[in-house]
Amino acid sequence: MQDVENQAAHIAQDAGDAITKGAQDAGAGIADGVQQFGKGIADGLEQLPEIKLPKFGRGKK
Repeated sequence: MQDVENQAAHIAQDAGDAITKGAQDAGAGIADGVQQFGKGIADGLEQLPEIKLPKFGRGKK
């Protein structure tokens, strides 16, 4: 009976390890995707022409 319990414990441990690794891999993949997305936005913004806005507020009277 103890062999069955040990075997079940090992199966549960292996399943837990696999779930943990899968979650870590998914988290790393998401982080990489967000980083690449942010870099794409930054690169796109660098390509936009500089916009010069008129100054408002106190000026010549």
